Amino acid sequence: MTRFHALFAVISAIVLFLHGLHSFSRQLYFPFLRPFAQAMLEFDPAMAVAWAHLTFNLTIAGIFLATLDWVEPRLRHSMTPVSVER
Repeated sequence: MTRFHALFAVISAIVLFLHGLHSFSRQLYFPFLRPFAQAMLEFDPAMAVAWAHLTFNLTIAGIFLATLDWVEPRLRHSMTPVSVER
């Protein structure tokens, strides 16, 4: 396996993980989208997007940290070492 193929394998794994994380977070917020949007619009309209973004990121980060003991072993197991031929 060349260095390019090894790098491509790692990048592909990262992209798939991030796609899954983003899909999960969108599905998590979907049932609460209307009440969430109404709550964010109670702020100054210029700051509504910033508050929505901050609230979303903090919520997802909190959920990830709360489930880290469950997620970390699975991520460690899926990241197998890649040997690179020289």
